[in-house]
This record gives sequence, C-alpha cells and structure tokens, in this order.
Amino acid sequence: MPLDGLKRLLAAPKGDGAQARRDRAMLALMGVHGLRVAEVGGLSLDGIDLDAGALRIVGKGDKTRAVYLVPTTAAALSAWLEVRPAVALPGEPSCFVATGNHGRGTERAIRGMVDGNLERLGLKRAGISCHSLRHNAATWARAGGASLD
Repeated sequence: MPLDGLKRLLAAPKGDGAQARRDRAMLALMGVHGLRVAEVGGLSLDGIDLDAGALRIVGKGDKTRAVYLVPTTAAALSAWLEVRPAVALPGEPSCFVATGNHGRGTERAIRGMVDGNLERLGLKRAGISCHSLRHNAATWARAGGASLD
C-alpha cells in the first residue's frame, strides 16, 4: 500500500464519537507502528504511558517490548482514552473495548474494522490486510532512516 493509502486509511473513521476515536487509535498503532492485531487487542491500560509516549507491548512468545509513539499516534490514543470510560465496563483492563456491547475488542472485530475501511476506500485487494500494515510500517520506518533493530 502506498503512503497515501495509509494516510487515507488513518483518516477513514469519521466523527468524534467513541468508535471513530477507538478505530483511529487502532489504525495508527497498526499502520504507523506495525503492531500485530493480537498486540492491539491485548494492549492493557497499565501498558500505556502517554507522558513518556510509550507502550509496553506483549508480543509473540510473550516477549515484552517498548513501542515509542509518534505525536499523531499519541494524540489519537489520548483521544480514545478520554471517552473510553463511558463505554468500558468498570475495571476492564483492556485498552480497546467494543463500543456497542461493552465487551472487549476481539481480534476478529479488529480485522473486520480494518478490512471494512480498506474496502470502503477502495484499497482492499489480495495481500492488503492487517498484517501487511505491519510490513508497510517497517518499510516506511526504514525508508525514513529508522533502525529496525
């Protein structure tokens, strides 16, 4: 997916409601930072430090790593966290929750949200998926001079 496609995808959730805020934050984490669907779905509130601009992610094999947020992703995540208490059950530790039935956002639901936005924008085709966002994020980071180590 070209960089312009990512920009369109990140802008796809319209409005200022809880679902749009949540979806923008999830898309930024996957498209800009390369998080896996399971990592987004498993992100807990105690793994977020917006003051430091960092997340503690538990990935494959239960390996923990730090992810440092760019300002636009930090802003999207902050906007979601402002409205999250209104839709989350009290004591729910997951960052991303379903906005309609007060449950946890499932990996299937996350994939459906991404695919739905890709289809609506005309970007969905063979090989374009949640996981391709991860690969593209690495490619764009490397092109921008970042070390993938």
